[in-house]
Amino acid sequence: MTPETGREAECWIKLSLLTVLSVPEILRLLQQTGGVEALFDASSGTLTKLAGETAAREIREVNSSGEAERILSWLSETKGVGFITLADPRYPRLMIEAGAAPVLLWYRGDAGLLARPVLTVGGSTHPDREALYNAEVFGEALGTRNELLLSTGHFPGTETVFLASVLRTGGRALVWQPCGPDRVWPSEGRDLLHELLDKGGLIMTAVAPGFGFSPEGRELQTCCRMASAQALLALNAGTGSHLFSLARTAADWGRDVMAVPGSIHSPFARGCHRLIRQGARLVESSDDILAELRLAGS
Repeated sequence: MTPETGREAECWIKLSLLTVLSVPEILRLLQQTGGVEALFDASSGTLTKLAGETAAREIREVNSSGEAERILSWLSETKGVGFITLADPRYPRLMIEAGAAPVLLWYRGDAGLLARPVLTVGGSTHPDREALYNAEVFGEALGTRNELLLSTGHFPGTETVFLASVLRTGGRALVWQPCGPDRVWPSEGRDLLHELLDKGGLIMTAVAPGFGFSPEGRELQTCCRMASAQALLALNAGTGSHLFSLARTAADWGRDVMAVPGSIHSPFARGCHRLIRQGARLVESSDDILAELRLAGS
């Protein structure tokens, strides 16, 4: 496992702060220089030759900025926080296979949960009564399945109700955040995330400490959330829902997409009906979901 103190940890954090190089380019540099510490010890001439002047300049700037040292100091003073690098066996394999694996992932809670198959669950931020009822029912039913890790983006509305229902049953859940591990988004969800951690859950983000919500962080959240999951379950969705972006990404990566139908009179069901017409699996119960995921007990 990756050490979370010392020179190697500091260099991994510096590596995660680079913006010019893609992950494949970073991995190639690590191979060419002999490792993460050797990369930041390399001369300007070597870096320019291997990565180009623009990347070499950013590597030098990150190396001397003191930002990684600040983050490492914060990490050493903060309980329950850590990070997973691409060299860590706990790193989600599906993310690597999808080509959507950031160099470093931050976490709070039990990172051992990542060994379980992940189902990410989403829905409308302004659900109607039927949608909220479905979120509670599916949360209670799926929360009892200890072989499954339930994931959300902690959006207000459906996802918050679903997560609360999972936690009431004693289920374990994963929440992806669009901000650093020292922040919470949305801020009104702070108590629920504290409950999640108290009950052995997991919070993850690809955003470094010190950075709040941003469009780029939201994009990373969406990418990581879907890349780490085996399947997507849409509990409800309007025609302009963020779930369509998740569903497109899921289809691109060969993930299963499932949707719960609703009333033909409800605007919060039209998005799910559209997904079903486009090929999503219609599910009416947790048993349908477990059968789709081919889990024992379905």
